[in-house]
Amino acid sequence: MESAAWLGRRVLMADGTGTLTPDAPELQAAWPQSSEQKPGCGFPAIKLLGLLDLATGMIVHLTVMRLRVQDFSQLAGPHAALRGGDVLLADRGFCSFWHLAMLAARAVDAVFRMHQRQIVDFTPGRACGGGSGQPRSRFIRRLGHEDQIVEWQRPLARPASWMTPAQFAATPAALRVRELRYRITAKGYRTRVVTVATTLLDATRYPKHEIARLYGLRWEIETDFRHLKTTLRMEHLKCQSVDGVLRELMIYVLVYNLVRAAMTAAAARQRVADANRVSFIDALRWLCVRLAAGPDRTPAAAEPPTLIVNRPRAGRWCPRVKKKRMKEFDLMTKPKPRADYAEPQPAAEDRS
Repeated sequence: MESAAWLGRRVLMADGTGTLTPDAPELQAAWPQSSEQKPGCGFPAIKLLGLLDLATGMIVHLTVMRLRVQDFSQLAGPHAALRGGDVLLADRGFCSFWHLAMLAARAVDAVFRMHQRQIVDFTPGRACGGGSGQPRSRFIRRLGHEDQIVEWQRPLARPASWMTPAQFAATPAALRVRELRYRITAKGYRTRVVTVATTLLDATRYPKHEIARLYGLRWEIETDFRHLKTTLRMEHLKCQSVDGVLRELMIYVLVYNLVRAAMTAAAARQRVADANRVSFIDALRWLCVRLAAGPDRTPAAAEPPTLIVNRPRAGRWCPRVKKKRMKEFDLMTKPKPRADYAEPQPAAEDRS
C-alpha cells in the first residue's frame, strides 16, 4: 500500500486456508480427513480461518476448525478482534446480508467481492422483487457508471445452523449496500470483471477507483499464507496429539508475527511506506542469525535491521500453477497392508 492505512482506515483481511497433520487416530477423530480420500490413504486436515492486517501482514486472529464447518459459525473470534472504524476485506465467500449486518452492528465497514448468487443490475429504472433474473435489492441512488446504492432486504429464512433466534430478531430488516463493478485489462488475469459489495457509501471520500485498488490488494493474504505454509513449512505439521498440534500452530503464528515485526521495523528505519515490500526470507534469516548469537545488550543490537527491499510490483500476476514437477509415483488408493503395489524394477544393466 502507499501508506500504513488506507484512506486513514485500518484494513484487515479475512480468508481461509488449511494444513495437514500426521495420520494418528487421535488426530483423525479431532480433524477427519477429506471424505474424497479413502481411509488409510490420507491425512487429517485442519481448516484455518485467518484475520490479517493488510499494512503489516501480521496475524491478528486464527481460528482452528474441522473441514466442512460453516465459516459463519466461527466468526465470533475474528469479529472480537475488529475495532470500530476498521475495514474488513474478503472474497465472495464472506459476502452475505447476515455478515454485512453483523459488521455494521460493530461499526466495521466491509469490502467484499459479490457472491455469485447475488443478482446485480446497473440498468437505470430496473425492476426488483427477486423474480427470475431480477435482483432482490431495491434501487436507491446512482453514484456513477456501474456504481450504485441499493437496499438489501433481510432473507425470510434464518440460517439455523449457526444463527440463534435472538440474533435473527436483532438483525435489521434492511441494509443499504453500495454495489460497483470494474474491469481488469491487464494481461494474465483470469478474472476480467469484478463486482464488489461494500458498506462504504460515501462516493466522495471513497471513490470507485480507490475501492477497486483496495480489493486488488486482497491478494496479499494469499502471499502471506504462502510465507506461513511454504517458507516456514507449516503445510504439514509434526505433532501427533491434539494439544501438540495446537501448540505447534501457535508457535508458527508467533514466529511468523516476529518476522513481520522485524519487516515493519526495517521498513520504518529505511523509510519504506509499504512494509510488505521488505523481503520476508531476508527478515527470517536475520532473525535466525540474531537469535543464534544470543543476547546482546549493546545499543546497536536494539536497532531495527537493514533488510532487502523488493522493487514495487504493481499489477503483479500470480497464477495458481506449480513450477516444481511431481515425482512419477502413483497416488496411494489403498492402505499399505492391503495394497498390491508393484515394486520398482531395477534399472536394466548396461551391456554396451
